[in-house]
Amino acid sequence: MTMVRACDLLGVARSSVYRHLAGGRVSTLTIPQADRNYPNRLTAEEQAAIVARLNQDDVADLSIREAYYTLLDQGEYLCSLATMHRVMRQAGQSGDRRRCSTNGTALPRVKPVLVADAPRQVWCWDITDLPGPGRQRFKLFTMLDLYSRQVVGHRAERYESRELAAEFIQATIDTEGAQPRVIHADNGASMRAGTTRDLLARLHITASH
Repeated sequence: MTMVRACDLLGVARSSVYRHLAGGRVSTLTIPQADRNYPNRLTAEEQAAIVARLNQDDVADLSIREAYYTLLDQGEYLCSLATMHRVMRQAGQSGDRRRCSTNGTALPRVKPVLVADAPRQVWCWDITDLPGPGRQRFKLFTMLDLYSRQVVGHRAERYESRELAAEFIQATIDTEGAQPRVIHADNGASMRAGTTRDLLARLHITASH
C-alpha cells in the first residue's frame, strides 16, 4: 500500500508522517507572532520618528500616500508605504490627517486670497480629466492668468506626474517670456510634489495652495 493511500485511510496528513519519520521535533514556541523579534522590525524609536516626521508642517495635511511620495521626491525614505500605513494606523492617524483643533475636529482649511492688478502677476493652474476617443482618457494641464483670464499655457498628456507638472510650468514661463510672482494650484499631489516646489523656489515664485 502506498503512503498516500495509507494516510488517506488513517486520516493523517502526509507531512506529519514524514516529519515523524525524520525525527522532527514539534515547535514549542509560544510567543505570539505579533510579539516575535524580527531583525527588520522597526523599533519604538523608529516608529516614533516616522510619526513625528509625518506631522511636520510640510506634509501634515497630506494623506499618508501623498506624504510618502512627497518625502521620496525630497530624497527622504523612512520605510515602505505599507509600513508607514501600519505605523500611522497604530498611532491613530490613518484617517483624516488635517490638523485638528483642541476639541478634536479638523480645522477648516484657510482659502488663499489672491489679488492681481496687472497681467503676469498671478497664474493659476490645474490638471483635469479630458475624454479622448473610445475609452481613452487624457490629462489636461492648463495655466490661467488671474488678471486677464487668458490661458497662457496648456498641454494634454496621457498621465499626470510630478515631472510633467514641473516641465509644464517651465515651458509656460519660457513661452510667455516672463514669470509671475505667484502660482496658485489646489492641493493635488503633483502641485505639492517636491519637484514642483523646488522649481518654484529656484525661480523665486511663491507657491499658493
